Amino acid sequence: MKESAPIAQTSDRTLRSRPRATAWPARLLPLFLVLIRPATVTAQYDYASDGLTATITKYTGAGGAVDVPSTLDGLRVTGIGDRAFADSALLTSVTIPDGVSNLGAYVFYYCTGLTNVVVPASVTNAGAGVFANCSSLGRVALPNSVANLGDEAFANCASLAQVTLPNSIVNLGSGLFVNCPSLAGITIPASVTNIGNNAFYYCTRLASVAIPSGVTGIGNSAFYYCTRLTNVVIGDHVAAIGASAFANCTSLASVTIPTSVTNLGDSAFYYCASLASVTLGNGLTRLGSQTFADCISLTNAVLGQGLLSLGVSTFDDCISLARVAIPTSVTNIGDNAFYSCAGLTDITLPSSVTSLGNAAFANCTHLSSITLPSSLTRLGGNTFGNCLSLTQVTIPNSVTNLGDNVFQYCSHLVTVTMGRAVTSLGADSFSGCYNLQSLYFQGNAPSLGSSAFAGDHLATAYYWPGTTGWGPTFGGLPAVLWGLRVQTGDGAFGVRTNQFGFNSVWADGQVIVVEACTNLFKPVWVPLRTNTFVGDTDYFSDPQWTNFPVRFYRVRSP
Repeated sequence: MKESAPIAQTSDRTLRSRPRATAWPARLLPLFLVLIRPATVTAQYDYASDGLTATITKYTGAGGAVDVPSTLDGLRVTGIGDRAFADSALLTSVTIPDGVSNLGAYVFYYCTGLTNVVVPASVTNAGAGVFANCSSLGRVALPNSVANLGDEAFANCASLAQVTLPNSIVNLGSGLFVNCPSLAGITIPASVTNIGNNAFYYCTRLASVAIPSGVTGIGNSAFYYCTRLTNVVIGDHVAAIGASAFANCTSLASVTIPTSVTNLGDSAFYYCASLASVTLGNGLTRLGSQTFADCISLTNAVLGQGLLSLGVSTFDDCISLARVAIPTSVTNIGDNAFYSCAGLTDITLPSSVTSLGNAAFANCTHLSSITLPSSLTRLGGNTFGNCLSLTQVTIPNSVTNLGDNVFQYCSHLVTVTMGRAVTSLGADSFSGCYNLQSLYFQGNAPSLGSSAFAGDHLATAYYWPGTTGWGPTFGGLPAVLWGLRVQTGDGAFGVRTNQFGFNSVWADGQVIVVEACTNLFKPVWVPLRTNTFVGDTDYFSDPQWTNFPVRFYRVRSP
């Protein structure tokens, strides 16, 4: 028989001395079996010790169902160190004993056969990647004692369907459940204040999420590619939603951003293909690049009143967006902001807007009406390119330059009125506007880029009296002195406050006479008013129109 030698302990692992042969009486055999059991268990583990407790540093056993010992060589086990069970592919079940308080980083990393883990109430910390790549692990319950749960704790757990998170946890770390495609539901504890980057990245079965009111931040790509996520409730203390936070959530139908949110990252809801309705709180001052780009089902967007700017491609390719109200706080609309929003039919820009970026409304093929404010100073290149339904536009006096291709291929554009401050038209600015008939210039002849009016064979350029730089043609178009125009298509034409009226448009300082008669077959025209234009618009109204069964009006020079 062999006698087991005493075991020497060090601070970093177990050392065993060489056994020596000796003879044992047969009657002591049962005692021998009892004595070697601890040595057999100990042989499966390397550990480090402080002389009082042990931390397991390496499991060397055969796998299967494992009950981690509560003591090793008389030392109480209080921790399982980094990667202690990592790559134990044959491990199927682990029960961690009460008394263990710390699970190190990547403790069970790549234990691909692990299906069940029992975590005791003594555990307070679980390190980064503690269960990462445990592809067979189906469910885990973490006790409420766990206050710290490391990044990527459950990364790539392909079979993970159910997790109970402790109600004391504050941070859901980066990549916590990244690529857990079987996770169908999760309850985020009220104690959580932050959801890290990629926390639920590619959780393709996750259907519903309620973000508690204690959460202040949602990280970049936190719910990226959660393709079955249909409902998300964002708590009213969230201040920041990171870039691509909900990108590619293709089943998400609606979202309300609370007023607490002041920062909404780039591509936050990119390609949420089922998103039909968006309501943004008043706390947002900026919408980032591609925030709602390619949300092809989006029909309604309510923008918060604190918004100052729309970023690059904010609503790019939102082909179903039919109407959007731009808040009066907005000053800048970025490049491609509404590019290819084919459902837009009309836009009224508030007086706060000063800049429209390149291609801001390009390819909005059903846009038939646009009102540009007097605050506008910049029209970028291709701003309204290929807006096939646009019929008329007025460039305000605040604009000095029209960029290249600004109205190119607006094939139904008929009338354009240029503000008096316009000094240059970019290349191809109106090329391909095949139905363009009238361009009215209130200022001096602007400089022209190449092919500014290419293909506009029906158009005539009209210029104001007293302006300079005009000849018989302008950019290949006939140039004609601009006469008086009566506006019949604006909101001033018709009956208002029980008076019939209309606007006349002509040059500042010009004089007109408005006359009326009651019979066009035997007309007797009676002068009603003589007026000198101050500015380019004059409004006439007739409070006596109800005194006649019928009345006709005309406008002439003195």
